Amino acid sequence: MKATEVEIELFRAHLIQSGYKRSTISTKLAGVHRFYDALQDWDVRLDNPATRVKAKKDLTSRAEKIAEKYIPDRKAFLTLWEQPISSTPKGIRDRVILRVLCFTGIRVSELCALDQADIKNSGNPQLLMRGGKGKKRRYVPLGSQELEVLEEWLDAREDLINGRTQVLFLAMDNRTRGRRLGTRGARTIVDIYLRKAGLKQPGRSCHALRHSLAT
Repeated sequence: MKATEVEIELFRAHLIQSGYKRSTISTKLAGVHRFYDALQDWDVRLDNPATRVKAKKDLTSRAEKIAEKYIPDRKAFLTLWEQPISSTPKGIRDRVILRVLCFTGIRVSELCALDQADIKNSGNPQLLMRGGKGKKRRYVPLGSQELEVLEEWLDAREDLINGRTQVLFLAMDNRTRGRRLGTRGARTIVDIYLRKAGLKQPGRSCHALRHSLAT
């Protein structure tokens, strides 16, 4: 309760030296700030020593952050979808998830929101996106191989559901089996195969596939 501004600055320095992200440091400093706000409200203390102590601005440019996360090995990126070698429904599902993410650049939230009816395979094959930023609807073109692996998954999926759901990508772990695959589950799947391919590193997950395609 008797901390000074200098002591809080030392606390911030400790967090920086410990390798915490700027967002985490901001959260911790905000908690300290609110604590002393409460002490002021209760007339325990006249000032708030945390008022002027902020997390230091991250000067890394957006381009640099993207460059740190994308996969520079083009061949490894383009063949990542081949990592799941199992012919089981789970292996087929994982293969199509990786293929669609790597070759369309859609967001993981858009992938998980897909229903079977969102596959438009007449004329020019497309996917209808409904789960992106702002919930805006848009169409993403599909190549012939993306459509082929999707159709392979639809056949495997039909044996699992018997027409009971329109959800395209199903969770297949014991706890959530048969439900819609969530974004956390999709990220876990991608992380597994990034590790198998020797491509996993801090900050590299689903969104890195989108950056890699764009790059």
